Amino acid sequence: MKPEEMLPLRFGQGNVDWQQRINWEELRKKRVARAHQFMAKWGIGSAIIYNHDRRRYLSSVWTHPYGKHLPYNFVLFIRDAGFPYVPVEKNVDAQRVIEDCPWLKGRILTEDELLQPKPYRYMPPDEAKRKWAITARQVKGLLKKHGVADLPISVDYC
Repeated sequence: MKPEEMLPLRFGQGNVDWQQRINWEELRKKRVARAHQFMAKWGIGSAIIYNHDRRRYLSSVWTHPYGKHLPYNFVLFIRDAGFPYVPVEKNVDAQRVIEDCPWLKGRILTEDELLQPKPYRYMPPDEAKRKWAITARQVKGLLKKHGVADLPISVDYC
């Protein structure tokens, strides 16, 4: 192999103490700061983000992309409030997300704190209305907590 064809081992999963590689903590903070600046610029108080790639961009939580084009999961991003709130199911993925994502401490909410209704095709209308009303109440409570309840809210669906 020619010297010009050799690439330094700067990227990958392994961290070393002898070489500067990707600083994931700094990257996560820069992404969130950039989103907060954008929201402030346009007067947006919060965002409900369904888009798989943007959820990953802001929270760095890994979820399987098999359903990335379905409005299945969201994160709640509130301006000037740090990382987004990430709803999880306590009996499914809560423990994994808590262990994998220590930067989200205090931001991981179970269905008791922030319900994520799923868009089932044959869900009875009354049940869907009940679940979405619970979610709306919980979201509004978080927006009030951070003082942005009266500001516009963005819904990032696609």
